[in-house]
Amino acid sequence: IKVLVLDTQVYSNTGGQACTSTFVGQVAEMSPYGKSWKGKTEIRKEVGLIAMAHRTSYVMQGAISNITHLLESYIDGINSRRPALFNVYATCQPEHGVADDASERQSKLAVESRAYPLFRFDPDKGETFIECLDLEGNPSMDSDWPMYTLDYVDENGKQAKLEVPMTFADFALTEGRFRKHFKKAPPETWNDDMVPFHEFLNMDEDDRDGKYPYIWAVDTKNRLMRVLCAQEIVNSATERRQFWRQMKSIAGLDRQVDVNAIVQQTKAEMAQKLSSTQRQWRQPCRRRQRCRRRLRAGLDRYARVHRLRRVHEHQPEDLRLQRQEAGRRGGSEGGCVQGHRQGGRKVHRGLHPSGHSFQPQRGRRGKAAAARRQVPIGVRQ
Repeated sequence: IKVLVLDTQVYSNTGGQACTSTFVGQVAEMSPYGKSWKGKTEIRKEVGLIAMAHRTSYVMQGAISNITHLLESYIDGINSRRPALFNVYATCQPEHGVADDASERQSKLAVESRAYPLFRFDPDKGETFIECLDLEGNPSMDSDWPMYTLDYVDENGKQAKLEVPMTFADFALTEGRFRKHFKKAPPETWNDDMVPFHEFLNMDEDDRDGKYPYIWAVDTKNRLMRVLCAQEIVNSATERRQFWRQMKSIAGLDRQVDVNAIVQQTKAEMAQKLSSTQRQWRQPCRRRQRCRRRLRAGLDRYARVHRLRRVHEHQPEDLRLQRQEAGRRGGSEGGCVQGHRQGGRKVHRGLHPSGHSFQPQRGRRGKAAAARRQVPIGVRQ
């Protein structure tokens, strides 16, 4: 069995009444806009997600704006030996409040604004939903909202560009079924209480108090303007963002590992640990070095004292007496030195600490001079 569903989000064959596939805030028959009721309040039922829950059928959700994704899914579903469901976004011009030639453009905006994500579910791809579900074809799958460029004319009349996110509110502004939820804000009313729509969605409930979400748009003269969004558009955008995140979670895209981020984080953690370890070991190392220096100095002092003590203990008894006798005579402590003249000069003889007599040695010049004095004058000439 192969089933083709044209998803217009209303009962198009009976006048465009609201149905379970209608977006939150959409104004249609049986979901009017008024003081007590401002469009549909129930969340949209996803027929593609319901079909996936059976786990036995090939399921595709696509749009005519993504023709490659659409044709490939048709071929895979028809060739599959399983039941197949093809759920395709379809623009209902009178009920959506768009031009007759705007089907492809509105389908593209629905896909980019997460109003109608693309996906394929093939049970033959594996056992888990991560293996079977494929979200390829959606723009900027890593973020909640894709970015696009808004061209406008600035105050000086020159062309300018502005990068803004494509939210559900940007898509809803282009269709008549959501028009009552928007209000243009003149430039003289702009103030700090106005917050960009995508930033407003990320704020807590308490922080939203007193703030007014807006989106950027251009007027008929292509000048930049702010458009305020009602609470119903905020609720619808929150619900669409939630569905997009749920689909990413089923497909396992929210658990992808960023290898580069992990490497950088690991490097930072290791550098911090090494720095901490160096600080911990630096102080003990300094204390050990001070202890080594003190121990070495103490050992050196002990060695010098012990060496002097050994020298004193091994001196002969007669040498000690001789040195003491020399001291009493007025001589030096190291021994008795006596002098006499020999050949017209004074020659010193002394007593070595070992007890032997000694005579100072002459250097080369002293020996040569003594030799010359012993040779007659005539011979020297």
